[in-house]
Amino acid sequence: MTLPELRNRHGEKLDSAFHPGRRENALLVLGHSGCGAIKAAMKAETVPGQISSLYPYLRGAVQQSGGNISKAIDANARAQAELLRTSSTVIRDAASKGGIKVTAGIYDLGTGKVTLA
Repeated sequence: MTLPELRNRHGEKLDSAFHPGRRENALLVLGHSGCGAIKAAMKAETVPGQISSLYPYLRGAVQQSGGNISKAIDANARAQAELLRTSSTVIRDAASKGGIKVTAGIYDLGTGKVTLA
């Protein structure tokens, strides 16, 4: 599985934004409480819009969850962080040299708190 092209807040391709001298040294992949895409993927029903196109990316997390949405959200955030960490050679190399850390977290929509996974 490969990542779609991602861009940082400066509009740069995410993997090209990391080079010696840059201040960014962390990527935080956030899932969020009550995620509708995860809920829809758990039901595996056809839904309007683009959410069902995400199912292949969410399937592993759903399978690991045992039917628990919070576990699926956590598993998905971790899986997406790992995918980001390994699919870009630039990010993978920077991470292996300690130049960047890629981690996952869960954003609680009710409290505004982020819990690292």
